Amino acid sequence: MKTGTTALQNFLRDHDGSLVLYPKTGQFGSGAHHNLVYNFLGDFSNSSTVREDCESLFKRIVAESRRSNAPVVISSELLVLQGSIGKFIETLLGYLDGNFEVEILYAVREYFARAASIYSQTLKDIRYLERSSPDEFIIARAPMIAYEPSLSMLAKTGFKVHVIKYDPASRFASRFLEHLGFPADRIPAIPVRNRSLSIKGMIVRLAINRAVSTIEQRQEFVPVVQQLRPQFGRSRFIFGHEAATTAEQRFRYDRVLVHRDFGAAVLQRNLATSKNEFWIGENDFEEIISTDAEVGAAHDRFRECLWEFVRSSSVE
Repeated sequence: MKTGTTALQNFLRDHDGSLVLYPKTGQFGSGAHHNLVYNFLGDFSNSSTVREDCESLFKRIVAESRRSNAPVVISSELLVLQGSIGKFIETLLGYLDGNFEVEILYAVREYFARAASIYSQTLKDIRYLERSSPDEFIIARAPMIAYEPSLSMLAKTGFKVHVIKYDPASRFASRFLEHLGFPADRIPAIPVRNRSLSIKGMIVRLAINRAVSTIEQRQEFVPVVQQLRPQFGRSRFIFGHEAATTAEQRFRYDRVLVHRDFGAAVLQRNLATSKNEFWIGENDFEEIISTDAEVGAAHDRFRECLWEFVRSSSVE
């Protein structure tokens, strides 16, 4: 999650199948095989899921694989989140013809950049209505952002686990696809998908989430969000020094284990030179509230929440 998966899934969805077989069966629109996995898990809480017979889904993948000699690639972050990847692989192998060598690919990204990206995602997602500050978020979620628990779970499946470093981000998609067998000259520029919010975008959504108590109230702020410029941006450091130092204690331990047990060195951020960028200026505040013309308790509360993150440009 939040290591460029959507961009890769989009690319593989549209690939002609000459180098890898990325089954059409079980995909969501983004290209992830979430529909396959949700049906395998019997989880229909996501409204985008189409209920299908799981055996039929696996048999259709088998039919696709018989028409190709290319490696079969399945991609869904849900398999790690749900801890069901071992059972899933064993079930799929039970349907496939011949002998398949299985490799689980797992990407690791610098912890604070990934935490900021996850935080951005939860602010956007209507299912979460994230209300915690970045500092509260990273302290509470540090154990979940760590990689070693998931990697240990994957290793216990008995299948080969290969860890790929996300950083430097500009080359990640190419390195990932080259590992799948794509020649370097067959890899085009991969467009960024599911982009993180800009600092302004995150602060506005946090203020909205804190101000509203219903989905209907949240809809009132759609014009505010739509007129934001810029809405999206690259991952930024959005944490206070104390919270980051606390989280780093957990990440340092995780970094050692990932390197020792899986041979991957996760990039380490220098916290001494990292400044918290989670704030907006007074001009930004005035620009945002100029589109917030409605009168009501939720809008008054929104402005109060927004003002909490206003700083003079001369203040760090």
